Amino acid sequence: MSSAASAPSPNTTSSLKRNSCDIGWEYGVLVDPNDLNVIKCKLCDFVVKAVIYRLKQHVAGIRGEVRSCPAATDEDKAKCNKVVDDSKKAKKGKSSNMFEMLSSLMMGQMLKKPPLEKGLLMLEKGNRHGSWGL
Repeated sequence: MSSAASAPSPNTTSSLKRNSCDIGWEYGVLVDPNDLNVIKCKLCDFVVKAVIYRLKQHVAGIRGEVRSCPAATDEDKAKCNKVVDDSKKAKKGKSSNMFEMLSSLMMGQMLKKPPLEKGLLMLEKGNRHGSWGL
């Protein structure tokens, strides 16, 4: 048996990490390179069967979705908690901007009124339900 066959390949460790600069990968590795949603915590060996966001919740000690990591230091918790909070704020800001955009669009549509002639013509044709064909 050659020594090259028994030596681990240099890609083995890198294949257990997704190609991402997400801080969560400091705390987890992929269990199986073929299943990107099974991640093992480096601190306590807990296996998370979800996305890296769930691992960050685990390390941060955010309860609800996953149990807390018993081996996480206060620094680890603070780091992951900040990233999770920033993510929530960004998502909330994005949905708020979308709501404002849709609201202004709807207000603009509501302010547009059909011409009086079109309304009278529709009434003459028997449309009594007030549908303006918008």
